Amino acid sequence: MLEGNGALYQAEGLTFAYSLRPSGKKDTKKSYRLFINGEFWDVSCTTNEEEVASLLRILTSHRRLDRDVLAEGAPKQEHRCLPSDLVALLEDLVGKGYLYGSDE
Repeated sequence: MLEGNGALYQAEGLTFAYSLRPSGKKDTKKSYRLFINGEFWDVSCTTNEEEVASLLRILTSHRRLDRDVLAEGAPKQEHRCLPSDLVALLEDLVGKGYLYGSDE
Protein backbone atom coordinates (compact mmCIF):
# COMPACT_ATOMS: atom_id res chain seq x y z
CA MET A 1 0.00 0.00 0.00
CA LEU A 2 2.78 2.45 0.83
CA GLU A 3 4.18 1.88 -2.66
CA GLY A 4 0.89 2.90 -4.28
CA ASN A 5 -0.77 -0.51 -4.66
CA GLY A 6 -3.95 -1.44 -2.82
CA ALA A 7 -5.49 0.03 0.30
CA LEU A 8 -6.25 -0.68 3.94
CA TYR A 9 -9.83 -0.66 5.18
CA GLN A 10 -11.27 -0.36 8.67
CA ALA A 11 -13.12 -3.52 9.66
CA GLU A 12 -16.88 -3.10 9.67
CA GLY A 13 -18.64 -2.17 12.89
CA LEU A 14 -15.61 -0.67 14.63
CA THR A 15 -15.14 2.87 15.84
CA PHE A 16 -11.72 4.51 15.66
CA ALA A 17 -10.89 7.56 17.81
CA TYR A 18 -7.84 9.23 19.32
CA SER A 19 -7.08 11.76 22.02
CA LEU A 20 -4.14 13.65 23.42
CA ARG A 21 -2.75 11.68 26.33
CA PRO A 22 -2.56 13.74 29.53
CA SER A 23 0.91 14.49 30.78
CA GLY A 24 1.86 15.97 34.12
CA LYS A 25 5.02 17.54 32.72
CA LYS A 26 5.12 20.67 30.59
CA ASP A 27 8.32 20.00 28.67
CA THR A 28 7.57 16.45 27.54
CA LYS A 29 6.64 15.46 24.01
CA LYS A 30 2.97 15.03 23.34
CA SER A 31 1.67 11.51 23.12
CA TYR A 32 -1.68 10.24 22.01
CA ARG A 33 -4.02 7.35 22.61
CA LEU A 34 -5.68 5.50 19.78
CA PHE A 35 -8.96 3.79 20.72
CA ILE A 36 -10.49 0.94 18.75
CA ASN A 37 -13.19 -1.46 19.87
CA GLY A 38 -12.54 -0.99 23.59
CA GLU A 39 -8.75 -1.26 23.30
CA PHE A 40 -6.22 1.53 23.29
CA TRP A 41 -2.66 2.10 22.17
CA ASP A 42 -0.29 4.73 23.50
CA VAL A 43 1.13 6.41 20.42
CA SER A 44 4.15 8.65 20.52
CA CYS A 45 6.78 9.11 17.92
CA THR A 46 10.37 10.21 17.90
CA THR A 47 9.59 12.37 14.87
CA ASN A 48 7.37 15.44 14.49
CA GLU A 49 4.41 15.53 16.91
CA GLU A 50 2.23 17.23 14.31
CA GLU A 51 2.92 14.33 11.94
CA VAL A 52 1.64 11.84 14.52
CA ALA A 53 -1.52 13.89 15.16
CA SER A 54 -2.13 14.26 11.43
CA LEU A 55 -1.76 10.55 10.76
CA LEU A 56 -4.03 9.64 13.68
CA ARG A 57 -6.64 12.09 12.38
CA ILE A 58 -6.44 10.44 8.95
CA LEU A 59 -6.58 6.92 10.43
CA THR A 60 -9.66 7.71 12.52
CA SER A 61 -11.58 9.71 9.91
CA HIS A 62 -11.16 7.57 6.78
CA ARG A 63 -12.57 4.06 6.40
CA ARG A 64 -10.30 3.53 3.39
CA LEU A 65 -6.58 4.28 3.60
CA ASP A 66 -4.47 4.43 0.49
CA ARG A 67 -1.31 6.23 -0.50
CA ASP A 68 -3.18 9.39 -1.56
CA VAL A 69 -5.19 9.58 1.68
CA LEU A 70 -2.04 9.15 3.75
CA ALA A 71 -0.41 11.98 1.77
CA GLU A 72 -3.02 14.50 2.98
CA GLY A 73 -1.23 17.50 4.37
CA ALA A 74 2.06 16.65 2.69
CA PRO A 75 3.42 19.10 0.07
CA LYS A 76 1.87 18.64 -3.39
CA GLN A 77 3.17 15.73 -5.43
CA GLU A 78 4.96 14.28 -2.43
CA HIS A 79 3.93 11.16 -0.62
CA ARG A 80 4.44 11.00 3.08
CA CYS A 81 7.09 8.62 4.34
CA LEU A 82 5.66 7.01 7.46
CA PRO A 83 7.94 6.63 10.47
CA SER A 84 8.72 3.00 11.28
CA ASP A 85 6.87 3.09 14.61
CA LEU A 86 3.67 4.21 12.85
CA VAL A 87 4.12 1.51 10.20
CA ALA A 88 4.45 -0.98 13.09
CA LEU A 89 1.18 0.35 14.54
CA LEU A 90 -0.60 -0.19 11.20
CA GLU A 91 0.84 -3.71 11.00
CA ASP A 92 -0.40 -4.43 14.54
CA LEU A 93 -3.90 -3.21 13.61
CA VAL A 94 -3.87 -5.48 10.54
CA GLY A 95 -2.69 -8.40 12.68
CA LYS A 96 -5.56 -7.86 15.13
CA GLY A 97 -8.09 -7.65 12.30
CA TYR A 98 -8.98 -3.97 12.82
CA LEU A 99 -7.62 -3.11 9.39
CA TYR A 100 -7.53 -5.35 6.34
CA GLY A 101 -5.88 -5.00 2.97
CA SER A 102 -7.18 -5.10 -0.58
CA ASP A 103 -5.24 -5.08 -3.87
CA GLU A 104 -7.84 -3.06 -5.76
